[in-house]
Parts: sequence; C-alpha cells; structure tokens
Amino acid sequence: MESPQTPARKSPGKKIILYGLPVVILLTIIIVLVFKLSGNKTTAPPAISGGTSEAGNTEVATATTMGDQSVFDPEPGPAPHTLTPAELRQSLEREIAASDEPYHEPENAGTVGALHPKTIRYVYWAQLVGIAEASSDPAMKSLARSLKDKLREHQLDEFPRMRKRYAEISAMTLSHSNVIVEIHGSRNDEIYFIANVFNDHGYVRSFHNSVIGYLRQYRFREARYFTQPGVETDRFQPSSQPDSEIHETH
Repeated sequence: MESPQTPARKSPGKKIILYGLPVVILLTIIIVLVFKLSGNKTTAPPAISGGTSEAGNTEVATATTMGDQSVFDPEPGPAPHTLTPAELRQSLEREIAASDEPYHEPENAGTVGALHPKTIRYVYWAQLVGIAEASSDPAMKSLARSLKDKLREHQLDEFPRMRKRYAEISAMTLSHSNVIVEIHGSRNDEIYFIANVFNDHGYVRSFHNSVIGYLRQYRFREARYFTQPGVETDRFQPSSQPDSEIHETH
C-alpha cells in the first residue's frame, strides 16, 4: 500500500520572481524611454540673456521716472495712464528736456541688458505721447508733438546702433559654441548666424525661437542662418517695423 505523498510546496523564490518580473519590465521601459528622450533632445546654443522672450516681456514697459528718478532706471514706476494732467505735463516737459542729454553707458555695457534702458525709454515716451495726444488741452497736444519728434529722431539714430551692439555681444557670447554672428544691411537690420549645426532645420528653429524676442525688440528685418559663409539654410523676418514707427509696447 502506497503511503500518501505530501503535496510539493511551491518555492517562495518562484513567487518573488513571478511577482517581481512586471516591476522589472516596467522599470526597464521607463529607463529606455528616459534615455531616448534625453538622447533626442537638441540643445541649441545658449540664448543671449537679458532680453524679452517669445513668452512675454521681462521688463516693465512702463518703467519710468518721477521726481528725480532717472529715465534710464529700469525699476517700475507709475504708469503714464495713472498720472494727473499736471503730472503728465511735468513728465512731458521733463522728458523733452532730457532727450537732448547725452546717454551714459551703464556698468553692464558688455551685456544685452545694457541695451534695455534705451528701449524702455522709447516705450515710456510713446506712452506719454499717446495719452497727451488724446487730451483736449492744446498745450498738452503741443508737448506731445515735440516729444514725438524727439522720439522718432532718437529711434532713427539709435536702433541701428543697438542692433550692431546686440550682434557684437551675441558674437562674444556664442563664440565658445563656434557660432559666428555678423551684422549686415545699410541700417544694420540683417543678422547672420553661421555654424555647422545650422544644417538641421529643427535645430535652427529651436535656436531662432530662443532669440526672436530680442530680434523683434531691436527691429531686425532679417535673420539668416548659414552652415558656412555663402551656404544659407534658413531665413526669417522677425520684424517689419521701421525704426521711425512708434509703439507703446516692445
């Protein structure tokens, strides 16, 4: 008579392996996905810091001066639309007088941020002009015309200089990434970026998106991309605004 056999016990190790297998597979999939995503990510040359991005302005457009505060101070000040008629008149008279004063380069003259006080100043002037032109006071309208003429004169002189300076700063900043930056055009309104990496159109767009805010702010008419001098891969028109055109925002 055969003795009853004791049922074989399942090995605990097999349970651990069976239960742990889905976890291992899941972790493997996550690692592979992370590796692929990081490997396919294209890193454009560093953007030139200190400007406005595509997402929005990094400076307060209404940065201004009241009292003895300088118009070149980028700290936020009272917005022009909050001024009383008397304050508006005083602001117009003060800015007209200040328009003939020489511009002193700030301490950070080697950065794009050093260009901001000029553009902030022009935006502020445009805002003052817009409000004063809507006034029914003839004297206020006259002040607005005077400041508007000064503003156009400044913009025609200074935008080409700012574009040239932006290109020089960009060239210094991007030189370690082997990107050559050149300025062209009778009014310095064309900027060339030259590098081997610009043979990839996706790479060009990624880089262009990182600088387009600055190119629009300084009113570059064209941005052109080359793999080497004479071999163009892409071309964009960041801005169609003439230098004489007045805007109350960047």
